[in-house]
Amino acid sequence: MTTDPRVGVVGAGIAGASLAHFVNEHIDRDFEIVVFEQDDRVGGRIRDVDVGGVTVETGAKFVLPWNRHLTGFIDQFDLPTRDAVELTDQRIGIWDGSSMTFETSRWGWLTVLKMLRRYGFGIRSIQPAIDEVIERVGRIYESPLVSTSFHSAVELLEALDLDHLTERTGHEHFENLGIPESFVREFVDGGARSIYAQDSSMNAFASLIVMSAVGGSEQPFAVDGGNAQVCRHLLDTAQAEIRLETPVDRISMLSTKDGATYSIETGQGVDERFDAVCLATPLEVSDIEFENVDLPTNVADRRYVTLHVSIIVGRLDPDYFDCRTAADIPGFVLTTASTHDPFMFLLRRGETDDGTATIYQLWSRTAGDDERLTDVFAQIDDHRTVTWDAFPELSPGVSMPPFRLAQGLYYVNAAESIASAMEAEAIGGRNVANLIAEDFSNGHPGITPADGSG
Repeated sequence: MTTDPRVGVVGAGIAGASLAHFVNEHIDRDFEIVVFEQDDRVGGRIRDVDVGGVTVETGAKFVLPWNRHLTGFIDQFDLPTRDAVELTDQRIGIWDGSSMTFETSRWGWLTVLKMLRRYGFGIRSIQPAIDEVIERVGRIYESPLVSTSFHSAVELLEALDLDHLTERTGHEHFENLGIPESFVREFVDGGARSIYAQDSSMNAFASLIVMSAVGGSEQPFAVDGGNAQVCRHLLDTAQAEIRLETPVDRISMLSTKDGATYSIETGQGVDERFDAVCLATPLEVSDIEFENVDLPTNVADRRYVTLHVSIIVGRLDPDYFDCRTAADIPGFVLTTASTHDPFMFLLRRGETDDGTATIYQLWSRTAGDDERLTDVFAQIDDHRTVTWDAFPELSPGVSMPPFRLAQGLYYVNAAESIASAMEAEAIGGRNVANLIAEDFSNGHPGITPADGSG
């Protein structure tokens, strides 16, 4: 009697959850999927905290309408959504450490006039550049690319004719487009710091993704009640067995007459056998040991940004921002790369559910303790901080590990070298599922990647 092949997945974030979904939905064979997660919850870096009765995302904050995998998942599971109005319906201020160099208006037409006056007509080149990137990324969801097995992120980018954008900085690309330096220094850098905790020294592709979120024409949105619900539903529909609070200590390749299988050893001393193993967590921030596996030399060369995300219930000090009242402070404060304030961006997330206090979110590359924030806030009623290794540094020339590390060993997070986002991880998950289908079809006829947009 034959048994279904076993696939071990390390990580229950969007990378592991989407991989499990695509293996279950788009490979013409049944697989037994076991997901190992060291935390006590699914979602990985998609996480939230409850403050004042309000759910606040501290990780991945939003989805863009052109993110076709994520929007497809949300539609499939009929999850309630909300517009990310905290990003789009508030005034934006650019803070340089001493003053607001620019503020948007409550009236869109006035904002356009103010921007043209400050930055000039060169900024009109931004939207066509964003639209072009979105159009090219869209090809990954269509045949034949949707069922293509890319061996590396470089191959994937080349197929989309986007590889040149990861070989230059955003600053260089915008300069070539004739975008004014002042706009790049203020809006592009400010937006990049609010999404990737980096600036326009990132690659041009990631910089354009930033601008599609901060200044694009499409409205970002989020799952009402937390984006991690997407991961839970994906794993449920994949019928995956989820092992929470089960860190993986060692992965060993075992040679057999039929090829290679793998052993996964966990912190609980369990040793299980799998026909394939998919890594869905960044190796750069994990402690997994490998045995009898010759990993590529660049597999863990990326540097990750350690980020401190603070959620604060309190009242801003208007004197700090040279404003008359707290109401005069823009709800979304971006900072320039030269700013050395206690925050990289400051966002008003709304009111507590009883309407008595205001909730703010800020990011910092250093710990945001109460004492350091007393200049910014006149009053702090509640303060929670989540510290995590958020994103790889996305500068040109960053290491791009392959999606297949060895026979039967795959790396979903290789997609993060392009641009770290929920959609990028889902694209990586679909690609690894295609690789698994390709590899199993070599020894098991009839297993082929399925067409369709996923």
